[in-house]
Amino acid sequence: MKIMSYLAGASLALGFYCLSTGSAEAQASHAAVSNLGLVGSSGLVSAHSSQKDDVEEEANRRPMGWAGIGLKVGAAGMSAGRLTVAGQEGRTSSRMGIQVSMPINLGGDGFGWMLEPYFMQSATNHDTVDAQGAVLGSENVALSALGVYTGPTFNIHAMDELYVGFGFGIKAAYLMNDSIDYAADAYARVPVHATYYLSRRMALVGEVGFGYGASAFADKPEARLNADSRRVEAVSADPRFGLAYTWDATVGIRLP
Repeated sequence: MKIMSYLAGASLALGFYCLSTGSAEAQASHAAVSNLGLVGSSGLVSAHSSQKDDVEEEANRRPMGWAGIGLKVGAAGMSAGRLTVAGQEGRTSSRMGIQVSMPINLGGDGFGWMLEPYFMQSATNHDTVDAQGAVLGSENVALSALGVYTGPTFNIHAMDELYVGFGFGIKAAYLMNDSIDYAADAYARVPVHATYYLSRRMALVGEVGFGYGASAFADKPEARLNADSRRVEAVSADPRFGLAYTWDATVGIRLP
């Protein structure tokens, strides 16, 4: 009986020992898994935060957006023009004035496209004639122009805040004046520009452009007297035309 009692006591002691050991191992295992989970979660959060910081840093380093709109103001003009067609020599007067434009930029950093509607107010010489059509002299008349420049553009990222670039395209306009029936410009143009970002939302822009092309003018028909001083049908003046150089210099802002 004593032997059986000793065996039973030993069995109970061994059972309690195994239970306590297993419980300790389970707790240690659970703690290890918990620690691994915390480490993994911390690593994911850290990696996500690092990626977000990298994206923000890249955006700050390359602030030019894919699309932008702006406003520019400055001066523009063209030289006197001359062109001979079928033995007839055409001439146009030089002119200069104020230009306001609203550039629309597509493409952003690198290759892009420019669409730039503009308004120009200038003045040019206009011949005055008598009733017989003889030229009496000339006068300065105001011209209002509605036009557009369009063409590819290239933006080179020179510094974090600074872009420099150039382009080439066509600049064309319709000119208006009370004494002119129709007038138009059509020029090939090469602009050179710089864009400096004050922030990610706004930049200062400076641009100069040079071009070469044609202008044409036609006065409104006028009633004239013939040699017998009799009134004749209204006749149109010979159109004036010529090839000339053009230039412009503007400053403004771009968003973004």
